[in-house]
Amino acid sequence: GLFLGVFAVSLRANQFVAGLALAPLGLGASGLLGKRYEGVPLPNPLPEGVLAALALALAFGLHLLFSRTRFGLYLRSVGENPKAADLFGVSVDGVRYGALALGGGLIGMAGAYLSLAYRPSWTDGMTSGLGWVAIALVILAAWQPLRAVFGAYLFGLLFFLQFRLQGSVPIPSEAFAAMPYLLVILVLALSGRARAPKALGQPFDRGR
Repeated sequence: GLFLGVFAVSLRANQFVAGLALAPLGLGASGLLGKRYEGVPLPNPLPEGVLAALALALAFGLHLLFSRTRFGLYLRSVGENPKAADLFGVSVDGVRYGALALGGGLIGMAGAYLSLAYRPSWTDGMTSGLGWVAIALVILAAWQPLRAVFGAYLFGLLFFLQFRLQGSVPIPSEAFAAMPYLLVILVLALSGRARAPKALGQPFDRGR
């Protein structure tokens, strides 16, 4: 989140290009740092049921944060009209850095769940593109945390069917493995119907 903030917020670079450029850097860094843990069983501090309940509580907490707090008001105003927010004394760069810090923390929690609970071990490339699925989920949910809960269950059902039906249905296993990602493509194709924040991806220059 901090690296993306430097490029996209401070240096006013294109946010999408900066994100795409940093993605392989993150993969390489995780592979380098996690190599020593490959194949080593990792402790599972909490049962999956507890983590699932925490995830639901987190979605409701984010909904309240976005809709009932001053930071949520600032975040929505910066996302819709950063120039107007700046005129009212809101630090656009500060809010964007705060959003990146919050998002980065949540992404880190998701990665910790993946390696400590879902698959209690670390392997290089274990995310298998799930980050892109998460982006599609945000688009599907129209940037609403509570809607994202239902979308997450939909994606989870597809991943469950991917493993459940393999071997019992005369369909190649590769077809089942592609199901969630085909849904991602479908979501992106239909994303024009989802209303994104107007200033999403746009750098803000106070002097202009």
